[in-house]
Amino acid sequence: MKHVVRKKDVLWGYLSQFLSIASSLLLLPFILRFLGQEEIGLWYVFVALAGLVQLLEFGLLPTVSRFISYVYSGAKDIRYNKTPKCTDEQINPELLNNLIIAARQIYFKITALALIGILLFGNIYLYTLHTTLDYIYVMSCWTLYGISICIQLYFGYYNSILKGRGDQTVLNKVIVLTKSVLLAVSIPLLISGQGLISLAIGSVFAVIIDRWIITKCVYNNDHYIVKNYIPFEVSKELKKIVWQSAKDMGIVQLGNFLCVRGSVLIVSSFIGLKAAAAYGLTVQVTMVIVIVASMLFGLNLPRMTSEQALQKYSSVKRLFKKSLLTANVIYIISAFSLVLLGNFLLKYITQQTQFLPTEMLVLYLVCGLLEMNYSLCTSYLTTKNQIPFVKSMIITGISIILLSFVATYYVKAGLLGVILSQLFVQSLYNNWKWPLTVYQDLRNVNS
Repeated sequence: MKHVVRKKDVLWGYLSQFLSIASSLLLLPFILRFLGQEEIGLWYVFVALAGLVQLLEFGLLPTVSRFISYVYSGAKDIRYNKTPKCTDEQINPELLNNLIIAARQIYFKITALALIGILLFGNIYLYTLHTTLDYIYVMSCWTLYGISICIQLYFGYYNSILKGRGDQTVLNKVIVLTKSVLLAVSIPLLISGQGLISLAIGSVFAVIIDRWIITKCVYNNDHYIVKNYIPFEVSKELKKIVWQSAKDMGIVQLGNFLCVRGSVLIVSSFIGLKAAAAYGLTVQVTMVIVIVASMLFGLNLPRMTSEQALQKYSSVKRLFKKSLLTANVIYIISAFSLVLLGNFLLKYITQQTQFLPTEMLVLYLVCGLLEMNYSLCTSYLTTKNQIPFVKSMIITGISIILLSFVATYYVKAGLLGVILSQLFVQSLYNNWKWPLTVYQDLRNVNS
């Protein structure tokens, strides 16, 4: 597979990220203006719970995407925790289609579990929150939003196919369209006073259109992928390899969730929904900054994976350095802009909710910068089909949750305690370990 990221790919990438942001940031003025503070807090709880449900995907998307990249680079087999030998020759259609079938079967089981979690445990958790809103209404909104999550989750293997074979631009074009649909449906409903359910209805419409178009894109102009392919038998060994590799990435994603979104649940449970609104808003905008800053890295990741398999290490190093530098420049400029202009611009939209106070905002943005850097370094390590950071991520995530609980429930340190918990625990290991590991891996490679 030889996919070079061109200028138009980057432009489509930024446009898709802009509209991904638009689904939250362009919706944000309408959310802040037409929803009450409790509904805003509940929406951020919904988003956090959605992140928890999506953890059931357990690292399948990046894992299958990585394996697809190997197959399109000429791999004849897939092995656990080893980079396959690739020759950039003829693609093995049987391996490709068996890999897709294996992924589909695993995704089906995961989606069934997700639906149970949404209908049962999600609604139970929402019932424990203190709110003046009607609980039936709140649970109906969550259930509808949860259905959209399940639809997107089941067809997630299509995204991994497009990413793996280098069709990220196609995926970005679909994102542009579907996020536009989300805005077109949600905004009029919010303006007409339909409340929180407006966002749930918009999500359902957008995800149905998204999955329909993605399905067509996967089979378009690719004679290697056979629609309704029926193998003699999908190798149990292949499914085992996919699941083992995905399990490792899933544990990593669980750790990342506990580090970032888990704190929103701590804040909403022990400080209150009003504090969750301010904290959730800050987390959301910081995540947007990270997504935009990391976009070039994400576009280059399939090529880095392919070049790693073809042992073209100089090319990998050049791509990594360029992508990492771009990410840091964009993040720092965006963070400064948020500190200087964030609350000033926000007051023209709403007087109810603001970002965190300046000192806490700066501290949280520093946390975000350090986390972004080590996350990109761990993504680089996955191009070698190695995931040495599994234990550290889950230990870090659990430690942050426990320390945040102590800081809010016993010490009464509030939001500052939550942020300091993240910074302290991450700095003990992850913030320095994985950048150092990547530096040691690449320092002797000539660029």
